Amino acid sequence: MGSVQGINELIDNGNGRFLKKSPMTMTLSGAIRKEALAEELVDARVDDIVKQLGSDAGRALFCDVVRFISSNYIDWALKMATQPGIRCPAARFNKLCYKQLVKSRLYQEQKAKRQYYRHAYSAA
Repeated sequence: MGSVQGINELIDNGNGRFLKKSPMTMTLSGAIRKEALAEELVDARVDDIVKQLGSDAGRALFCDVVRFISSNYIDWALKMATQPGIRCPAARFNKLCYKQLVKSRLYQEQKAKRQYYRHAYSAA
């Protein structure tokens, strides 16, 4: 009985020995903007991203990324995409940012509008 009581005292979270600790991961809960960024700021930031990644082909996606994702997340994604050993920095940047972009309610609404207009005008 004494050993069972000792084990129960060790397991008891009152002493703090076996408390569950949070994982050591980067939290990116604030990656998505609440409101879209102004267009003049978008163009300037996209020019900088195109210059850093050396890819003008992804400019349309870069515009959406800058418009709907926070600057902190974009800076982190640029840092990850331009690490040594990455063969295509633009593709890595797109992959990292698109995962967050599809979570944005504002982006989903804008995408739905574009698809509606594209479908409406192609049928006419």
